[in-house]
Amino acid sequence: MKKKKIIITALAAMVAIIAAAGLIGVNTIKVQTKMIDSYTELTLKDVPQEKWDALSKKTIFFGHMSVGFNILDGVKDILSENPNITLNITDTQTAAAFCHAQLGSNTQPLVKITSFQSQMQQLETPPDIAFLKFCYVDFYATTDTAEVFDAYQKMIAELQAAFPETTFMHCTVPLTTAPQDAKRKVKEIIKSLLGKTTTVDHNKKRMEFAALIKQAYPAETIIDITAYESTTPNGNLHFKTKNGIMVPFLIDDYTTDGGHLNEPGRQRVAEQMLIQLANGPDKS
Repeated sequence: MKKKKIIITALAAMVAIIAAAGLIGVNTIKVQTKMIDSYTELTLKDVPQEKWDALSKKTIFFGHMSVGFNILDGVKDILSENPNITLNITDTQTAAAFCHAQLGSNTQPLVKITSFQSQMQQLETPPDIAFLKFCYVDFYATTDTAEVFDAYQKMIAELQAAFPETTFMHCTVPLTTAPQDAKRKVKEIIKSLLGKTTTVDHNKKRMEFAALIKQAYPAETIIDITAYESTTPNGNLHFKTKNGIMVPFLIDDYTTDGGHLNEPGRQRVAEQMLIQLANGPDKS
């Protein structure tokens, strides 16, 4: 054990020297940024008032866990600053309300899927809109993304058959940032050199799930949290590259702990979520 510690310490010192000399590519140390060509994004003002009025009359069911509370705080921020948008956020189902509930346990996406289905079946009346959100801790490098997506797709199909008048929206997965402090950065580089999993591998799994969602469902039904967290409103994408693949990362300015959303981050995601809900398909 002592010998292993000495080797790791030596590697850390070596990495620090090499990094300082600029011999390790920048993408192994920090996230890169790139402007997305012809990027356009709607704002709250781009949504007609009649759509906000229509959304306020709908019953919405939102299943989530920790980051979901961040997003709901962002929704409350937006409502306080935009009195023309009226939503009744509650944890109890009532008519014309944005009802939310916690799902299962973090790190167990399959449990969250069954929990969402069970809670939907227990609602007194079918909601107009329903959706669930996974957390970043539900997807790591070892996660079988295809298994999770298959279970999710099967559950949605069963619920859609049971609730034909409900519009089901689909969330992509929140991300994490790259390591922030020097010590964690060095550890990340060492892991990469030793062939161990890093934050790139974890975010790649989250990106893979987002890709499956986008392949399976119409764009107007997708709440693309992966994109909102990794792209600025003007189209500046934050990413790392691994094996030629651009992997998105949570923007540092949107978080204080590398995963949960601070005030700018929660407002960023909440704004785009509300726009998508207002502009989504209407079965009424």
